[in-house]
Amino acid sequence: HAEAIRLFDAGNYFGAHEAWETCWAFAKGTDEQEFFKGLAQLGAGYTHWLRGNPHGVVALLGRALARIGKHGSPYRGLDVDIFAHRLEDLRIQAGECEREGTPLPPLALEPVPQAR
Repeated sequence: HAEAIRLFDAGNYFGAHEAWETCWAFAKGTDEQEFFKGLAQLGAGYTHWLRGNPHGVVALLGRALARIGKHGSPYRGLDVDIFAHRLEDLRIQAGECEREGTPLPPLALEPVPQAR
């Protein structure tokens, strides 16, 4: 989980996706399974953003939001509320780009919001 956060913060969203996918595999059968699956989907959604695929962004960030928000905030060291708000903003923006046929704008490098 810490490595996924480090990768995400560095802008390596695919690497973060892979690391969180590994967390998900280890968490299968536990109450954290859905949380890590959502984080893996979040990393994949950001990867789709970088690849210019708004449809993939909308789909994956929507799934991620549905999963990570189930645990409340903070959870596993993350400020889930702030993260969910950011994801929803990106999902809406990607949906607008998809409907209008416009390219996705550059993605701002923002670190994973840590719980205080």
